[in-house]
Amino acid sequence: MALLARVRPLPAARFGPVLQGVIRFNTYLGLSTLTVLSGAPAIERAAIYLAIAVPLVNLLSILALGEKGGSLSLVARKVLRNPLILACLGGFGLALSGIGLPLGVGSFVALMVQASLPLGLLCVGAALTHTSLRGDWAVLTGIGAARLLAMPVLAGAVSLVFGLSEVEIMVLVVFSAVPTAPTAYALTRQMNGDATLMAGIVTTQTLAVIATLPLVLLVLGAR
Repeated sequence: MALLARVRPLPAARFGPVLQGVIRFNTYLGLSTLTVLSGAPAIERAAIYLAIAVPLVNLLSILALGEKGGSLSLVARKVLRNPLILACLGGFGLALSGIGLPLGVGSFVALMVQASLPLGLLCVGAALTHTSLRGDWAVLTGIGAARLLAMPVLAGAVSLVFGLSEVEIMVLVVFSAVPTAPTAYALTRQMNGDATLMAGIVTTQTLAVIATLPLVLLVLGAR
């Protein structure tokens, strides 16, 4: 992240959306794809991956959107107020305690999850205007190529270097090949970033993945 900021200096309001467009991923789409392709074994490994990756990418996103020179305590407050960070901490606590979710809460949470993705995309679409993004098409194309093509290639290379199993390779590549998360838009607005650019990134990647994900899976050899 620091290297990217040095190579192409950008204000935090734009650097945050750019970074999120490359490193964040649509968890629901990734899990849905893995369920179809590999079933339970992939979902088990995906749970481990998400437990590490979700807090990490959210932390990096918050740091990227924060203005330089902010105090450590201010950054810590922003991190600890992030809903996804809080959700991860709460989930870890429930898992370690062995208590689990109270009776009936699981079904309610499942319904909320099903509604969250379309609602997030509606918010993104409402913020998107063609005229405001007219000068950002090159940026959107570059970020989309990095997210949807370069990241899966990198994931495949890393998998080969570390000798991961076929299922583990599938998990890593799929989560690297899905578009950025709609929640990136909410975080960008919350931290006064360039929400219009972030909306454009989410929208263009969500449309482009229709073509890029089958291509990545074809190269990977998925059936």
